[in-house]
Amino acid sequence: MDEPNKRRDTITNKRQRDLDLWFAQNPNDAVAGIYHKDREKRLGKYLYGLHQRGHIGIERMVNTLRKNQKTGQAMAYVPHVPEIFGKDVPLPVVVAPLMYRTHTKPQVEFLLQYHEFQHAEDHVRGIRLYDGTMVDAATVETANPKLLHMLLESRALLCELTEHLRRGETSSDEFKSAQTSAFNTTDQFWRIRGVNTSIDFSILQDRKRAFYEFLPELPGFRNYSFPKR
Repeated sequence: MDEPNKRRDTITNKRQRDLDLWFAQNPNDAVAGIYHKDREKRLGKYLYGLHQRGHIGIERMVNTLRKNQKTGQAMAYVPHVPEIFGKDVPLPVVVAPLMYRTHTKPQVEFLLQYHEFQHAEDHVRGIRLYDGTMVDAATVETANPKLLHMLLESRALLCELTEHLRRGETSSDEFKSAQTSAFNTTDQFWRIRGVNTSIDFSILQDRKRAFYEFLPELPGFRNYSFPKR
């Protein structure tokens, strides 16, 4: 192994050890572990375990690993496995090197606990919408993919913002960034087309209610207006 690759491997190993230690101190029953993206064998072993237990087929396992190699600008993510959505099967959180280029260690840990863990909980427990409809393995693939993505992302953003508000951190750059993301996500949500199925309409109504109830609590709301639809 040449010197640059050896150095990168050393850094990756240290980051994985730090993630393992932090997760041991901050466990969540919806999270199977926290894996550094460059430690793909961990994710592969986990997915193979799902396959052995009959949760997923080989094709899903392979496609999920391929997506891990093509996550682009994603800083962290929870693998999307429709077959086990809402079936109480814990999922890992995957952290990309990009996260460490743009965030300090405390910021990484905050986002893991109050953003990515929310994603994991939603995937593992399913999502009960305001009208009682469940987003789970039986319904998740009938939803508009963009609408589903915005549902998951907005729930994680609101979780993140709720913790910032609880701590009184409304002047921090992290809060301002999350607040901007929440407003942008709301705008994008309203522009989505192809709302055709009953689950789509339920998601849309759920998010409208969540946005109308939560966003006015944000300091930046005075400069924001809800989009018309």
